[in-house]
Parts: sequence; C-alpha cells; structure tokens
Amino acid sequence: MTDAQRNLLFLELHKYIERVAQETAESLVGLREPATVTYPPNGGLTSDEAMSIHSHARDVESLGALRKLIADAVAAPVFHLCALLDGVSDPKDAEGEWPAFHIAETSDHERGRIMLHDAFLDSYWLWRDARPDPGWKLDTFNDPAGPET
Repeated sequence: MTDAQRNLLFLELHKYIERVAQETAESLVGLREPATVTYPPNGGLTSDEAMSIHSHARDVESLGALRKLIADAVAAPVFHLCALLDGVSDPKDAEGEWPAFHIAETSDHERGRIMLHDAFLDSYWLWRDARPDPGWKLDTFNDPAGPET
C-alpha cells in the first residue's frame, strides 16, 4: 500500500467516523430519527428501545459532547485493528506470536477471496458464542447458537 493509498484510506475512515458520530448524536438529542442499526447482524432497536431514545432526549447543548464520545467509541476499534495488523498488539486469545500483516492490492485472480467486511459481520456469531454472558446482547436473536439458516 502506498503512502497516498494509506492516507486516502484513513481519511475515508475519519470522515466516516465523524459522519456517524454526528448522525448518532443528533438521534440521541432528538434532532433526527434513530438510524437503522446495522451491527450486529440481526441487530436493530426494539420498539421500546427506539421510544426510550426519544424519552431520554438530551438538550442540543450536549450534542458536541455526545459527538466526541461516539467518535471515540467508533475510532477505538479501528485503532486496535491497525495495531493488530501492525503486529504491535496481540489478540488476548492468540496462541504463539502474533504476526504483522501486509495489506496489498488484490490481483484479478484473487477477486474471489473472502471479503473482510462480510467476514467481520459473519464473525459476530463466533464472538457472541465465545463471550461471557453479561445479561444483555446487541442482537435481537434469542438462540445463542446464532441465526437460523
């Protein structure tokens, strides 16, 4: 990956983080309807959750603080992903030494490979099965084995 490509990638991520933080903060203070929840798969707000957002709407003055908290919450996993790919942070459950990874342009014959964005969403069910039960979940599925196929 060239410096220009890396910069463009990160600029796009920063732009997206800022947009999501703004839209979510506006939802929380009642300036817009809550966005459609896309994470995790089979997630989404229940009608009670959506109504509670409106009943707990904060004043517009809190918009800046909410925007900053949301942006930080979104950026933290992106930073951790970069650290994992750089090999300077290890997954907690890694066996052996965790390597650094190199992101390279895909050739035409590699186009059929696993797409990271799809694999990320699909892996939610592995995470849900492995995590300790805190008594709540992000998705709306009731069976801990995952969605029906």
